[in-house]
Amino acid sequence: MYLADARLLAVMAKDNSQPDTANQAEEQIADWNSKADQYKSDTKTIEHQARHLGDSAEDKHHQAETVHHRADRLDCGHLGLELALVLCSIAVLTKQRGFWYSGIGVGLFSAVAAASSFFLH
Repeated sequence: MYLADARLLAVMAKDNSQPDTANQAEEQIADWNSKADQYKSDTKTIEHQARHLGDSAEDKHHQAETVHHRADRLDCGHLGLELALVLCSIAVLTKQRGFWYSGIGVGLFSAVAAASSFFLH
């Protein structure tokens, strides 16, 4: 980009009616050319840093995906425990054992699902 900008400014700064502007343009072109040369000499270093950052980004992406799946299991466990609470509340109101046993079953299953998010990676 620095080389392209320097070449573009060299074409656009052909107006010799304002010497100050021409001097500023020449200084800017020289600055951009020096920066372009600096980047050409540092290409290997920049490429090495980019590869290292790419590898680091892949590791972070894998970690984020693992945590996301763990959070999904925790959410499912939480939802199941809420359902178990509702079923047990219905059992108290209706005095029917079927709701009571189903609430206990759903609660145990959900507690295991929630605990798996902490213990299984």
